[in-house]
Amino acid sequence: MNVLVAIPDTETRAEFFLPQLHERIESLGTVSWNDTENHYSESALHEQIPGVDVLVTGWGCPEVTKSVLANAEDLQLIAHTGGSVAKYVSTAVYEAGIAIISANGVIEDIERLERDESLEHEIPRNQWETMSR
Repeated sequence: MNVLVAIPDTETRAEFFLPQLHERIESLGTVSWNDTENHYSESALHEQIPGVDVLVTGWGCPEVTKSVLANAEDLQLIAHTGGSVAKYVSTAVYEAGIAIISANGVIEDIERLERDESLEHEIPRNQWETMSR
């Protein structure tokens, strides 16, 4: 399996891909990483995607357009590390039958946990009103 992680080599990627996850992804097959500190342009993604089975995207990555798909004959899955894929996946992806997953549910869980942790500290201090606004 060939995987392309299109997320640039920045602090954000380091936060998402901790060393153990990095190793796990590498164990799945041949992994190509965007080793620059910049997001690919649509044309750069078009050049990088031939032979890729799985494309990993994140915030700021270019939209997977019909033009990109023209060079993505092996693409089977787009895995988006953010929530909504609306800005990153064109209708052409759906029409091509390519599977799409995102971290939407995971992000909701994290936000809920952060909110619950905040409430845990604020309620005993009688600051409930500020939290409910």
